[in-house]
Amino acid sequence: MFALSLALGARAAYGDCDRGCTTLSADYGLVVLHDVEPGPTPPAFGDLAVFAISVHGLLQVHRALYADIAWDVQLGSTLGRGGFAYDVSALPIGVGVRLAEDSAIGIAAGLGANGAVGTLDDAVTLPIELYADLAVHRRLRILARLRTSFVAAAPGRDLGAPSLPSSRLGDELDAMLAVRIRHRLTKSVERADAGPIVGVAYREWLGARFCGVVLGIGLTTE
Repeated sequence: MFALSLALGARAAYGDCDRGCTTLSADYGLVVLHDVEPGPTPPAFGDLAVFAISVHGLLQVHRALYADIAWDVQLGSTLGRGGFAYDVSALPIGVGVRLAEDSAIGIAAGLGANGAVGTLDDAVTLPIELYADLAVHRRLRILARLRTSFVAAAPGRDLGAPSLPSSRLGDELDAMLAVRIRHRLTKSVERADAGPIVGVAYREWLGARFCGVVLGIGLTTE
């Protein structure tokens, strides 16, 4: 399976602020997926191409604590047996902890829906996402995400993630691990850096396993 994401992104900076600091982050790009292990009941599609947009709004409620509200939209099509595909979600309940001046980990939950015409039954999803944005060096960030989603209104998509041993942990699995080079945009902006992103992606649904690479550009502002 191959996954390619070309994205422009923005993430929050976790700088020196006691209370009420806000940031708005956004990323968008092309994602192309191909399965490598179809599973016992292969899905009706082996390839998927979508244009993805993700927006995050963050509010710092304490020096070491912030709230996160996120929206994700993916629109495209399955390939081969083509059909309109979508994946939308809102994660309005999120909380995180600052680990260092420019690093944080957090968890967020919400509600979503996805499907594809003729190949993937429409479903309501309940995603839970664990994420990390770590400045490990003045020139390097590590970005990580692990999301499990519970699926409703689509019985055939239950227990679609082989790596999850129980339905209590979710029905679908999505993960990403990437590094990003940091380059300050202007000297006049205290916390604004951007740079290329290179990483790996992994996804499980419908009993199949997908893996690939992530290529993009990231931006961090406060």
